[in-house]
Amino acid sequence: MIQPTKMNMPISRLIWLPIIMAILLSGMPRANANTLASLSAPSTIVGGTTATATVTLTSPATTSGAAVALASSYKAIASVATSVLVPANQTSQTFTITTVGVTKNTTVTLSASYGGVLKQVTLTVMPAATLTSVGVVPATVVGGSSVTATIALSSGAPAAGATVSVASSFSAVATVPSATIVVPSTVSIKTFTITTKAVALNTSVTITAVYGGLVRQTTLLVTPPPAVLSSVGVLPTSVIGGAHPTGTITLTHVAPVSGASVTVTSSNTSVATVTSPVVLLSNKVTNTFTITTSAVTLNTPITITATYANVSKTAILMVTPPPPALSGVSLNPKIVVGGTPCVGTINLTGVAPVAGAAVAIASSYTAVASVTSPVTIASNLKSATFPITTKVVTSPTPVVITAVYKGVVIQTVLIVSPSAIAPVFGIGHVSQPQGIAIDPLSQNIYVACFTGGVVKFDQYGNYLATYGTSGSGKVTQAVGVAVDFAGNVYVGDYSSHDVVKFDKNGNYLMKFTGTASIILGRITGVAVDKLGTVYVADDDGSRIMEYTPSGAISSQFTTLIGLLSGTVAGTVGIALDGAGNIWMADYYYHVFAEYTPGGTLLAHYGNYATLPAPGFFNHPYGLTVDANNNVWVTDSTTGVVQQFDSTGHFKVGFGGPGSGYGQFSGATGIAVDRYGIILVSDNAGNRIEVFAP
Repeated sequence: MIQPTKMNMPISRLIWLPIIMAILLSGMPRANANTLASLSAPSTIVGGTTATATVTLTSPATTSGAAVALASSYKAIASVATSVLVPANQTSQTFTITTVGVTKNTTVTLSASYGGVLKQVTLTVMPAATLTSVGVVPATVVGGSSVTATIALSSGAPAAGATVSVASSFSAVATVPSATIVVPSTVSIKTFTITTKAVALNTSVTITAVYGGLVRQTTLLVTPPPAVLSSVGVLPTSVIGGAHPTGTITLTHVAPVSGASVTVTSSNTSVATVTSPVVLLSNKVTNTFTITTSAVTLNTPITITATYANVSKTAILMVTPPPPALSGVSLNPKIVVGGTPCVGTINLTGVAPVAGAAVAIASSYTAVASVTSPVTIASNLKSATFPITTKVVTSPTPVVITAVYKGVVIQTVLIVSPSAIAPVFGIGHVSQPQGIAIDPLSQNIYVACFTGGVVKFDQYGNYLATYGTSGSGKVTQAVGVAVDFAGNVYVGDYSSHDVVKFDKNGNYLMKFTGTASIILGRITGVAVDKLGTVYVADDDGSRIMEYTPSGAISSQFTTLIGLLSGTVAGTVGIALDGAGNIWMADYYYHVFAEYTPGGTLLAHYGNYATLPAPGFFNHPYGLTVDANNNVWVTDSTTGVVQQFDSTGHFKVGFGGPGSGYGQFSGATGIAVDRYGIILVSDNAGNRIEVFAP
């Protein structure tokens, strides 16, 4: 068998060789000889650092000292001297352990021998501790609370501990207890407390730890208290259907980092719809949303509800129809005996708003008829009534009742009568009344009498004077009458074939007549425009004559000749509309027609019938045009009065033959005043009948 040489001996045997030799040299222990009592060393050491170990003898060393043999089982990791000398008279001596860096825990056995005694200790060489992380739990906290931070090392801290520097990026919000945190020896985890302050916004704070040249960070989110729904509102609070008002969500605090999703609903989605949810972004307290509304016919309240985190808030949106306008004011009755009440009614185009509609009401003659103003139409209603208190009168008295709302003014006329007898005037003053004219300024009334002259009344029907019964201005058979803007009166004389002009006081001024070449026939109608141009209906000539204000003939035109074969036109009542066009009633053709000022026929309306019917006539006679360009035509045979619009469409009719109120023994002249009061001549009844609009 081959014996191993020094060169091929195992390494483990070489390690123990010095120890064996020392034992041999020292000889076998003797009784009471000085020996090695102990070997002590730290159990752990960080690689790359040094540590101190100690050998201890059972008794003091001799004068020459005691050389204790040393050895390491893993010199490449932890090395020691081959021996250490315990000084004379000493029992112990320290020595140094030198290590190198390691990547993992490595176990090394140290040995010491003296006096035949061998002692061993085991130590662990550890990798050097590095900073691996710093963290906070919880990572999100409400300001004012404390959180726990943790420092983690890769391994246990060295014997002196690991001093880690820590800092907060926003110390006014989150503070660390000190600038450094010491991780105790052999410990790899260390916690510390971070204190936070109340905040108004979500605030991120960076916590930084530094050790051994390594920097580790973590983020702490400091938040306000949890947001709660504070309110929901709408602006404007009332809108017309079809509008898009704005809703606003408000929280008590800012929304969290993930945002706040608020559920929004409408109590009536057929009228108002919303888009839900409404999201408030992080750090936002409010957000708006759009409400879409639809048209409604009634004021409709809508409840808008917002819900967040089990808290609900509401707001009321009023959706309304378009603003109503005043559409009319009516009276019942329109003619009332003085001293008895009357009921007025005001109407709107739509329902009144939520607060109601306050309509101003006024009377033109409060001594006769008084009202209380305003009259309020309640929400969602279109009309309301109001009382009118009247006083006793001695003659028929028209009173204008005016209603005003939102800039719209509507008037109607109440006729207050002295008795239950229908409102008529002129009895005893007019004889076979024909044409009627109203002074545009004073509203005085003029009635042409076929028995002669023209009679003047005030606007209430009170007799004032009679003109043209004698002298140069005598009118033998007055038929037509007109008044200009200066108050001058023009009276057509049927028998003398001329027009007599009086001033407003009844003084004779001049006559409008024919010439040697233009012979006038029977005059049946007179009209005058704003410039003083006078238009005269010549029945015999089937024509209309035009005169200048000074009385000169300026033009003439024939009316409807040949419309019906073999029939001669019967030009009777004439009037002017707002555009200056000329309207004429034709007695024989049973129609009424419209001409331009130059005499061009624009249209004719009506037809013949023996019995009354809308749009049919049996000898139309009087004609007038009111302020709204409605055309009124009387029928001398049937006693019916008909109203037409400016295109000839029938609107309303009243009257008939007889002697009662509303009946006529020959309806001839007609006029409508600025209030819409209708005056009609009852030829055989020798009276003027008054009708409310």
